[in-house]
Amino acid sequence: MKRIFVFVVILSMHPFAQTVYELPFASKGNIIELAIANTSTIPIQNIIVNVEVSTPTTYELNQNYPNPFNPTTKIEFIIPKDEKVIIKIYDILGRKVRTLLNEFREAGHHEVEFSAKGGSASGGNASQLASGTYIYRLMSGNYYQTKKIQLIK
Repeated sequence: MKRIFVFVVILSMHPFAQTVYELPFASKGNIIELAIANTSTIPIQNIIVNVEVSTPTTYELNQNYPNPFNPTTKIEFIIPKDEKVIIKIYDILGRKVRTLLNEFREAGHHEVEFSAKGGSASGGNASQLASGTYIYRLMSGNYYQTKKIQLIK
């Protein structure tokens, strides 16, 4: 699993007042609580908190969730640079059944939804597909990766 590092630097008179918190890349809803205890008789003033989030350095295609799915599933991926991204769905015989994504994306974490209910506006529509195993493939630059996806109606 890729991780990002959140560097929390507290500038003070103490030369080692630095803490590093490690969070999974593209995780959501994280809360970092800072508690500052002053054991000195000198009051704390002008505290600076610096948070850095680095961009990804590698490609990654995550397993869709949930899998198996009905009615919807999400496919998450990470790209390290701005470029065109294509995600296609194939049946077990290798025939293309849907193109979920075919557009330019900025570097970072992205997700696309694949839905078994009609009228999905954010991604592909699987409403006319039969239950079974399918394959999804991410193509971005010179990077290709495939994973299995299972639809249960």
